[in-house]
Amino acid sequence: MTSFTDILSARPTLLEGAARLIDFDGTLDDIPGMPTGEDADRIALASDWYQVGRDMREAIEVEALRTRKAAEFVRQNSEMVAGFQADLEIQSRELAEYAIRMRQQHKKFHQMLRKILAAQHGLAGRSEERSGDGSEPVVETARPGGPTP
Repeated sequence: MTSFTDILSARPTLLEGAARLIDFDGTLDDIPGMPTGEDADRIALASDWYQVGRDMREAIEVEALRTRKAAEFVRQNSEMVAGFQADLEIQSRELAEYAIRMRQQHKKFHQMLRKILAAQHGLAGRSEERSGDGSEPVVETARPGGPTP
């Protein structure tokens, strides 16, 4: 691609540049064949708009690439999220089953503990009742000086 930023500027050699230092009249500024006045303005304006268009095209290409990358990222991660959801559903079922087993173990432990306590202290001063659902006994200790609640 050609850069049009200095299309209307002179590109002097080293010797011409040195000569411009002492050219107080500006006689070296006039370059034969270079447009002046309105023609130079038209060329400069066209060059500016060309550069604006080139910058916009580059910005659009960068944004398109960024959008493609973002879309690919979302696609890859949506597959990964779907996999995580499936894993979470499996783990949720496993945890529910584990919780049921733990409740059963807890009931067994509770029953065994009551048997041990009953064997150690005897049932004197205690009354054994069934809980509301009838699953495990409830042992209440009589309070000194008053009835059991």
